[in-house]
Amino acid sequence: MKWLAYFAIATVLISCNYRVYTNGKFDHKEKGLTSKWRAKNDSCLMLSHRDCLPDSLVFANQTTIYSPFWWLSTASPYFIMTNKAATLAKAGKVNVVQEINTEVSKFTRYKFETIMYRTSNSAIATYKAETDSIAMA
Repeated sequence: MKWLAYFAIATVLISCNYRVYTNGKFDHKEKGLTSKWRAKNDSCLMLSHRDCLPDSLVFANQTTIYSPFWWLSTASPYFIMTNKAATLAKAGKVNVVQEINTEVSKFTRYKFETIMYRTSNSAIATYKAETDSIAMA
């Protein structure tokens, strides 16, 4: 009975980690605790797979983030994964992140795939101004 309790505790601790893959290779694990899940990167441009990309982008990497099996937050998984991608972008000095795929099923991890690009901050400001003017029209 003791071994069953140890096994259950070990399973919970192992499966409470985010897994990050960069360019198809395992990069690192991050703690699954969501106390620091809010991104502090306002200069990062988050695009969906339907959005047009700004000009003069340089490919940085393709990143896949897997969520923990157990969420320690009541926030939306998509919102948390988007912020996790923005945090990784800030750490990698990347300023454009395009979501290319999200997958989730009932008994698997949430999978969030992105392509990250580098560009100048003036190109981002120009792109935001163009999209804002289109939205206003």
